[in-house]
Amino acid sequence: MPLYEVEQETERVILVGVSQQDGDDAEDSVAELAELVETAGAVVVGTLIQKERISIREPMSEPERYLN
Repeated sequence: MPLYEVEQETERVILVGVSQQDGDDAEDSVAELAELVETAGAVVVGTLIQKERISIREPMSEPERYLN
């Protein structure tokens, strides 16, 4: 009889991708990542793909990447 029981929980993940332009492969990339996640034993509970936005606050800087 073990001293204690360890309950193993299934890891759950939300996948997030950024689409840089129309027609890119962001959806395919997220789908491939979902397969890798499932192979690793986790469960995908949601996906999100957002278009990349460029900051207008500092027009001379590199594009800022963020999620809303």
